[in-house]
Amino acid sequence: MAGWKIYALKDPRDGDIRYIGRTRDERKRYQLHVAPSQLTNSHKSRWIRQLLSLGLAPILEILEVDVPDSATSERAWISRLRASGHRLTNGTDGGDGACGMKVSAETRAKLSAARAHVVYTDT
Repeated sequence: MAGWKIYALKDPRDGDIRYIGRTRDERKRYQLHVAPSQLTNSHKSRWIRQLLSLGLAPILEILEVDVPDSATSERAWISRLRASGHRLTNGTDGGDGACGMKVSAETRAKLSAARAHVVYTDT
């Protein structure tokens, strides 16, 4: 199994880092950011929808690879970038993920349908 990676989602208009996350599969994780943005109203989703409406998409950049303690590293990146003035869209301080999050059958169906229409592109 591949190791953990810390990644940034960047705004293609100015290169500003807007989100920090962790994953083992950046292609799948990218899709999971873009498709559900149509269904939720978080700060991150509104930012991604704005980009999509302009014919743009966030740029995913890997910041670290084979991170042994991904939760701690994610929190450190978020803290460091917020302190340096980046307008991150992360809803938390990181490291927590969405483990244990309960969603309705209706929401699961909507997320599944939205993901079916996302195509990953290398940028």
